[in-house]
Amino acid sequence: MKRISYVLVSRNDRYNGDSVGRCTNTINHACEIIQKNNVAEESEVVLVDWCSKKEPLKDAIKHRLSPQCKDVLKIVTVPPDIADKHQGDSPFSEVHAMNVGFRQMSGKHFARIDQDTLIGQRFMDWFYKEYEVKDYGWPWPRASFCSRRNLSEDQSHHSVFRDYVYDQALSKQVEICHEHNHYSRLMPNEQIYPFYGGAVGVMMVEKDCYLEHKGFNESLVYMNSMDTEFMNRIAQKEDVYNLCLSIDADFYHQHHDRGDGASNDTTQPHAQQEGVRKTNELDVRNKMIENPNPDNWGLIDENLDVILL
Repeated sequence: MKRISYVLVSRNDRYNGDSVGRCTNTINHACEIIQKNNVAEESEVVLVDWCSKKEPLKDAIKHRLSPQCKDVLKIVTVPPDIADKHQGDSPFSEVHAMNVGFRQMSGKHFARIDQDTLIGQRFMDWFYKEYEVKDYGWPWPRASFCSRRNLSEDQSHHSVFRDYVYDQALSKQVEICHEHNHYSRLMPNEQIYPFYGGAVGVMMVEKDCYLEHKGFNESLVYMNSMDTEFMNRIAQKEDVYNLCLSIDADFYHQHHDRGDGASNDTTQPHAQQEGVRKTNELDVRNKMIENPNPDNWGLIDENLDVILL
């Protein structure tokens, strides 16, 4: 078993600009930083191609992948005829796609990153050299969450983005998204806004914990709030580790416009554009929901194409 599976979900489209280009950057960088740290035997990157209407992502990106992807990258393809059976009127059900990634991974830890988010060196040092390695006298939590930094348009350029990820001084010049969410806080309505309620850098859940909670709630087929709902269920029973404080938000979101993004989502105050995509109801963040997933959640009964490069 691998120690960790970095799971990202995407499809071959033009979502908010060059979605495929950003996804390719993320894949190549993830495999590069894994190889750079000599942890390929402990790690894998799992790309779930959910409902590509044009050619599958595995074909669209094959000539753009770096040599470092070999034996690290796994691609799972969920074609439209299968995806549409499960997602209803949603154009892209992240919850189904991420559960598919979990079902197809071989790691002890599920690490959910966005398809346009880059992993930093501070995280690598923490996970491979500290987490479950050092004994501080208390059990390591099985679930962790870290918010992210937002690369500007200039910082996101392919010629420089690695500088902002690897250079420790430059990395801290990148603006933190939802900086106030380093800590949980009490809102004016007297409800707690948890530190894991902001934009995700990484959401990490140990395999047995993921299984116990039956994964992401597959009724939440629209955008946003699904991470918070899942973490709320975990937090009701055990501690969730505030990873952001340990690694100082060491994940980096590539810049893009938001014209195709979320509509009327008050959880995204950093967004300067109003999108058009339907979002899940906000109240799923504020109440405990019994996960309605059937036993075959994660499309476990479907015959999916899985390749290891």
